[in-house]
Amino acid sequence: MEDAADYAQLVFAIADDKAFIRNIILRMLRAGKARDVLVFENGEQTAKALNDRSGSVDVLISDWNMEPVNGLELLRGIRTGSYKHIPRDLPFIMLTGHSDMKVVKTALAMDVDGYLVKPVSAEKLQQTIFRALQRKWVPKPPEVYANVGRKQVDSSATDSEAHQPSCTVLRLTDRTSKA
Repeated sequence: MEDAADYAQLVFAIADDKAFIRNIILRMLRAGKARDVLVFENGEQTAKALNDRSGSVDVLISDWNMEPVNGLELLRGIRTGSYKHIPRDLPFIMLTGHSDMKVVKTALAMDVDGYLVKPVSAEKLQQTIFRALQRKWVPKPPEVYANVGRKQVDSSATDSEAHQPSCTVLRLTDRTSKA
């Protein structure tokens, strides 16, 4: 894309169990002048924080393979309306270290808005965010999402990513602070 991203009016959430990946995505979003970026180390923290949060989040970028709640489980919870303060149509971008077709198909069946395989370039992330924000759709009934892929994908199934120790939850509120 020719124009630089301008996310000055957007609030993002990043969920990834690897601090290195969280920091790369955070830097890419900061380069696009993201107003606010919430950073979490797993889906459980993300769901709890977003459900308790009074303000909204415009885009969620989540890793697939995390414990105790992985990205597909987080997406399922959002699409089924399990989190009362998170809109079911929240733009959700799945980030993963592999392109296992079972995971891709399950994410697509749950109306994921974008799917990125690591390593991610700033341009690819920008394009995916743009498409996710432009997508207009109406969520299916919650019960449709509730059973998608339950037997197909297990968080420990085929992912080669090793789990790392937990890190502190970071929140960027001052864009002028150093990374």
